[in-house]
Amino acid sequence: MAEVYVELKGGLGNQMFQYAAAIAFCLKHGLTLEIDLSFLTENRAESSSFTPRNFELDCFHGLKIGAKNLSKGKELSKVITEENFNSSILLARILRRNIRISGYFQNEAYFSAIKNVITENFKINEYLLTGEILGQVSNLKNVESVAIHVRRGDYLKSEVLKYHGVCSTEYYKKAINQMYLSINSPKFFVFSEDMDWVKQELLPIIPEAVLFESNANKPSWLDLLYMTECRHNIIANSSYSWWGAYLNKNPNKVVIAPKVWKVGQNDNVNVPTNGMNWNLI
Repeated sequence: MAEVYVELKGGLGNQMFQYAAAIAFCLKHGLTLEIDLSFLTENRAESSSFTPRNFELDCFHGLKIGAKNLSKGKELSKVITEENFNSSILLARILRRNIRISGYFQNEAYFSAIKNVITENFKINEYLLTGEILGQVSNLKNVESVAIHVRRGDYLKSEVLKYHGVCSTEYYKKAINQMYLSINSPKFFVFSEDMDWVKQELLPIIPEAVLFESNANKPSWLDLLYMTECRHNIIANSSYSWWGAYLNKNPNKVVIAPKVWKVGQNDNVNVPTNGMNWNLI
């Protein structure tokens, strides 16, 4: 039986996409998945184009998989990437060999067939949910809460900015206005690691907004949970807030996403299959 490893890289949102694509592949072919931590553990030097990351999927209760550093000496005869993921010819050759799945896989098409499995897998471990956290979740559920994610931080690194870009003030103004037109009495909750920018650019528009600051001492899963529990979402060009909107269970949710996901590329945001309430600006 083939051993299948998924190579994790990037932050929590990226790791979620990688796991989702890999577990879908394994379930389809009756294989067992393990996680390869080698990229995360071996790439620890920060630069203008790279931010070191840690393994973050251990916050979820539904992942029944092993995590290890994959030995460089271990034979992995084939690598499955985004380009050859669905190649039947390749699959016929490799299903009896050891396999590494490597890529970003930022498209729901890789795992839409098992969406129910994915949403179940990505539930936060109950032991992490303190009374204070559950109280905040209750507050978010009891109003027409709108999560606004402002991703700046590492996106402002010179090389990263050239590739990703950041969402503009104008984007957020249009998104907020659209929310006022779409729902009654919205209550805004802003999630960001750059509160100075938020206070300067967004608070004049939504002065009653509640701010949630992201920082190195706060686990990534916490703001993801809060964004998921809001009733509506304004997301950044970020896999992190994409998952916040995707896992939002409100059947009447309104999601606003940037049309430009990366610099120079239009209409490439990954709108889910059933994303009738996802609006691009």
